[in-house]
Amino acid sequence: WLLLQVSVAVLLDNFIAASNRMALSARQKKYERRFGRTRARSPLDPLIRRLAREYVDSADLTTRLQNLFQILDADNDGSISAIELCSAMRKLDISPPIHMAESDFLVLTHNGTMCDEDGRLGPAAFERLMREQIQIHTQAELAEAGEARTPEDERALQASALKLMLMEQQFIRQMVVASSRAAA
Repeated sequence: WLLLQVSVAVLLDNFIAASNRMALSARQKKYERRFGRTRARSPLDPLIRRLAREYVDSADLTTRLQNLFQILDADNDGSISAIELCSAMRKLDISPPIHMAESDFLVLTHNGTMCDEDGRLGPAAFERLMREQIQIHTQAELAEAGEARTPEDERALQASALKLMLMEQQFIRQMVVASSRAAA
């Protein structure tokens, strides 16, 4: 009788330990899916994720990007160098922290083609870069939409996709109006 009780206790202990390992593994996978630890596409992902969720419309995004540009332009000369951007990104209150290298700056600016002749980003180029990164981020999130997500993640993704579509529609409308004025 005693041997049976000991055997049951050992089996139960092994079962509980295996269950705990499985639950921990599931929580780790859910965390990685939610925060993208294993799928980082850009060093700016934490900032882009935050911007994509928070902006309301194109005008709001422009205002947010202008404010961000002013924060990142440490020497207030109206442009941002690679060193300035890399240094300023570390100081932002973003989780996880952003660590950029000058090589990341080159990749983000298409080998510097978005920069001026001095290799610096002006406000308009910075806004184009950030809008491009938001679009890439949202498209990647949509491509991964089949993976298990929380309802909050699903709503944020839907809102981001709708905001992108509305921004594209507004851009097309502006182009039509501009070409109509040029033709007149």
